[in-house]
Amino acid sequence: MAKKSKPAEIPREGVNTRITKELREKLDAAATAAGRSTGSEIERRLERSFRIKDELLALFEDERTLHAVSAIAMTWIALENATGKPWYHNKDTIEAAQHAAHSIVGMLKPARDAAVVSETEKAVDEVAKSEAKRRLGMLLAEHVRRRIRRDPFDDDIDAAAISIADSLFDINGAQH
Repeated sequence: MAKKSKPAEIPREGVNTRITKELREKLDAAATAAGRSTGSEIERRLERSFRIKDELLALFEDERTLHAVSAIAMTWIALENATGKPWYHNKDTIEAAQHAAHSIVGMLKPARDAAVVSETEKAVDEVAKSEAKRRLGMLLAEHVRRRIRRDPFDDDIDAAAISIADSLFDINGAQH
């Protein structure tokens, strides 16, 4: 019986990079668990990172929708970080998440239809609870917009979002 030959190896290029000791240990452990070399594990993970965007584009059908969904998810994560509760925790957090999503969609409208949202930088201490939730959503959406565009972060926006979240959800007090 003839000996089976190995499939031809695809030529590889060398890449030099520096990573933290912790990341190296994680890669080594993952490679060992999968029965691969560390180099193969790094290559597999890098290839996967490029495939993820293509898979998401296939799921959402276009890049604009992918960006909208990602931005909405980022506002909800920011909401969870500000309140210490999941966005779906209760009526108040759900309403704030809805307003954040609405603000993101508004920001993604074509320029001729987009409303100028200058109120995100104003103080909101005296507004009704519903208005505070709407403003919190807008602040979180603005934070994410700046993050996506890699604009400098505005500490005033972050401070206002935390202040509103604290007053709405009583972060340091009783559960809602």
